[in-house]
Amino acid sequence: IARRIDSDEIVDPFGGVADIAARRVDTVSERTFVEDPLRLLRAAQFAARFAFTVSDAACAGMCAAAPLVTTVSAERIGDEMKKLLTFAAQPSLGLEVLRETGVLAYLWPELLEGVGVDQNEWHAYDVYRHGLVTLDATPPGDLVLRLAGLLHDVGKPRTKDGPHFYRHEQVGADLVPSMLARLRLPQAVVDAVEHLVRQHMYAADPELAPRAVRRFIQRMRPEHLDRLFGLRAADIAGSGLPKRSDTNERFQARVLSVLAEAPAASVRDLAIDGRDVIELLQRN
Repeated sequence: IARRIDSDEIVDPFGGVADIAARRVDTVSERTFVEDPLRLLRAAQFAARFAFTVSDAACAGMCAAAPLVTTVSAERIGDEMKKLLTFAAQPSLGLEVLRETGVLAYLWPELLEGVGVDQNEWHAYDVYRHGLVTLDATPPGDLVLRLAGLLHDVGKPRTKDGPHFYRHEQVGADLVPSMLARLRLPQAVVDAVEHLVRQHMYAADPELAPRAVRRFIQRMRPEHLDRLFGLRAADIAGSGLPKRSDTNERFQARVLSVLAEAPAASVRDLAIDGRDVIELLQRN
C-alpha cells in the first residue's frame, strides 16, 4: 500500500485496504512464506496482536511452508514469540494459527502432547486448551508470567495416571530449560519460569501459623510471590469452570501480611552475621 505524493491517491494493487478493513492477514504471493519463513511467525503474531483472522490462502501457504520454520534462527523465532506473548491480549489466537498450520509441531511439540489429554472433573478443557486459556488469563506485558501460564501443566501428558498427574509440576519444570532454549531467552527469564512451574501446586491454607507462612515465603522466594499468586489465579480461570472459593485470595492476603513484617527470608537478611556473634562471645 502506498500514497501518491502529487495526488494523495492510495495505490493498493493487492487489496490491502480491504484486508485491513476486514481484519484479515493475507499474502501477496504463493511464495510469501517460502521466500522468508519468518513470516510464518509474523502472520501468527499479527493475528494475535491485532485480533485478525488469517485468510484461507495464507493458511494454505503456511501449511505448505511449515517445515521451513526450522531454517529460521532461534533469535528471530524468540523475538517473534516474545512479541506474540507479551503484546497480544489473547496470545492463544496466534498459537492456534501455528497449531492449525502445522508450524507449532516444529517449534513446540511438547505443547501438542496435551491435545486430547482429558483431565479430571475440576477442568472443562484438555491439557492443551487449559494451557491456552490460562495463558490468556495472565496480563499482557509480563513475559515470565505468560510463559508460566502456558507451560505450568506441560508435564501432565507425561505423568497421566487415570485422572491423576502425579508430580507433573516437577516433570514440567524439568522441560522448561530445553524448551525456552529454543527461543534464546535470557537465563533470568528461564529460571523464573522454571521456578513458577515447579512451585505452582503449592497448598493455599489461610490458617497457616506465622512460622509456616515464613517457611513458605522462604521456599517460594519473595521476588516470585506476586507472579506465583497471579499464576494460581490464571490457573483457576483456565479451568473453564465457576470459581469454587476465595481460598487463594485469603492465603495471598495472609502471606502478604506476614511479608509486610519483613521477616528474614535467609541468613543474608539478618542484621548480624557470624563475625558479630564471635565478637559478642569473645567480649563476654
